[in-house]
Amino acid sequence: MAQGIRSNGPCDVAGCERDARTRGWCLYHYMRWYRHGDPLAPNLRLPKKHPDRSLCVVEACGEPKFANGLCRRHEHTRWRNGSPTALRYEWADPSPCRVCGDPPGGRFRQFCSHACWNAWRNYEGDVPVRRSCVSCGETIEFLGRTAKGVRTFRARSYCPPCRRRYKSSYLSVTALAARDGAFCGLCGCDVDMESTRPDVMCPSVDHILPRSRGGKDNPENLQLAHLLCNIRKGNRTTPLTQEVVTSP
Repeated sequence: MAQGIRSNGPCDVAGCERDARTRGWCLYHYMRWYRHGDPLAPNLRLPKKHPDRSLCVVEACGEPKFANGLCRRHEHTRWRNGSPTALRYEWADPSPCRVCGDPPGGRFRQFCSHACWNAWRNYEGDVPVRRSCVSCGETIEFLGRTAKGVRTFRARSYCPPCRRRYKSSYLSVTALAARDGAFCGLCGCDVDMESTRPDVMCPSVDHILPRSRGGKDNPENLQLAHLLCNIRKGNRTTPLTQEVVTSP
């Protein structure tokens, strides 16, 4: 038995010690007969490194011939694309970065860095590169570089001076309670400073003039309010009555 096939004795070819499979020949001599009509036909396929084996006809290929005078790679290309040298896809030439205009680099062909590629993906192609500060009107550049020269992209609404100024003057709920007292500036009721979210009556910071209407983060524009009152107020400027705010 050999590979699950019953043997019929040795191969009929003199000197062959393989088991006979079909017509009294082993598999090797049977395939010689099947392909060439003679079980003793010589095997014309030489080893890959054999000096007498011819090479691919494509110039500067150097690979051994496989079929039609071509190596395996060029024969597959000819079968697939119609020509051994034709490419199905061609790489596009590198172009300037689609966000900042710098030469491309790294593994991107249309972007100079991962920051520009990520910005292009997040903004779906319409990437803002600058904006005016909502406070002073100074132009803010979103594109920059770190000390090591790595490209960065950061969208901001405030310029650095305004951001530092508002951060230093912005009051927390504790500071507003110490300044004005622990009562809601919208409904006038007391605020439990120990309550936290998800309690809707927990303290929150309310802008007297909403930011959507041009209100700033100045301390004069901030007051303490219940979270529920703050949500119900929305972006209105008129105060809510106590009956409306405290109703369930």
